[in-house]
Amino acid sequence: MMKIHSMRGFSILSLIIIALLVIICTIITIRLVPPYMHYFAVKDAMEQMAADPNVAQMSPLKLKDTFSRKLEVNYITSVSPEALVIEKQNNKPEALTIKYEERVHLIANIDAVLTFENEVKFSEKTKP
Repeated sequence: MMKIHSMRGFSILSLIIIALLVIICTIITIRLVPPYMHYFAVKDAMEQMAADPNVAQMSPLKLKDTFSRKLEVNYITSVSPEALVIEKQNNKPEALTIKYEERVHLIANIDAVLTFENEVKFSEKTKP
């Protein structure tokens, strides 16, 4: 008597499903990478500002203007300088904090809301 062996391997339908999943994951990745790249640029700009020895003498308006210029250099338009908060203690700047959200369109009517937050304390050499 002959045994009938079941067929093994992927069917056309399973290959199509896997291809669709790979395409969807690729689209999502491509759309989510730029906001994270912008976040790291914002974080780097804040760290540069905190390391500046003249930052303690700057007014809040000058700090926001400097931050705005650093954003312009990196072509970041999704973050406004108004999101930058200057924390003070004893009327002296202690830290820079930023908290913002970015909405990214993914597929069809699906959006992702990304929340970013960063705080940078001034180093001891920048304090007066």
